Amino acid sequence: MRPVIIKSVEKKDIGIPFRHMTEEERKIIDKEIKILHQKFADLVTSRRSKIKKETIAEIANGLHFNADRAQEIGLIDHIAYYDAFLQSVKEKLKLKDFSLVRYTLFPGAIPSTYSPNVSALMPLMTIEKALSEFYEASVIPASGYYFLGW
Repeated sequence: MRPVIIKSVEKKDIGIPFRHMTEEERKIIDKEIKILHQKFADLVTSRRSKIKKETIAEIANGLHFNADRAQEIGLIDHIAYYDAFLQSVKEKLKLKDFSLVRYTLFPGAIPSTYSPNVSALMPLMTIEKALSEFYEASVIPASGYYFLGW
């Protein structure tokens, strides 16, 4: 049995795996990928002045970097894992102790940004956003891109 493709406009199914890509579609996708790649390289160039342009060309190759390597290259300034983050919040607010509470609509389920259940994740996203903004504004001394996850 062959898949049936129903679409509203001609290129709505561009890139799907159920048929061969036309040369025109390949050129469209290739152009978009090159635009996105250049946008990434331009952002790194503008926000990471310590990294030379030649280095950006070398590292903008699609590979992933672990946190240590990203810091070594200069893509990130600081690594703070969950426990270190909580400790820095505690020190910054001069607290002896505090608790971080997660609320979920599904007891027993621990949603994360890697396996989200949208309705259960909404309160968590709010907490993550608030903590991330607090951390960026008060704990990290420089501006830039930061990732907070657990």
